[in-house]
Amino acid sequence: TPTGFKVNSEGCPKYLPVEFEIIYDPLDNFGKLKPSLLKKLELIALRIRAYPERIIELGGYTDSEGSAPYNRGRARKMVTAIKEYLTSKGVSEKNLKLTFYGEVSFIAGNSTPEGRAKNRRVECKFIGER
Repeated sequence: TPTGFKVNSEGCPKYLPVEFEIIYDPLDNFGKLKPSLLKKLELIALRIRAYPERIIELGGYTDSEGSAPYNRGRARKMVTAIKEYLTSKGVSEKNLKLTFYGEVSFIAGNSTPEGRAKNRRVECKFIGER
């Protein structure tokens, strides 16, 4: 158990390390993180800080609206906003790998607003250790 980490009654870590998390449609119309996501991001930051040897990829994906260069830029904005929040909560940049995928790997249809919102996402996944 990492030092200073809360444990359950069996002595196991209360918060497990980040393996895979999805943050759907993280930005508002002004390019800022949606306030409704801050609690989830704070928990993700806690979990990353608890396992400082782990590297987490922040991968940004978009819908198919706009050109490929536009969507890579959009992915960059989403990932950068989440990275800035996580680092403001004490996560080391050494624990993060930023990837801007853009309009690839759709998980929903792009013909509805709901589907496009699901495709605009940042996936946080464990990719290795330092």
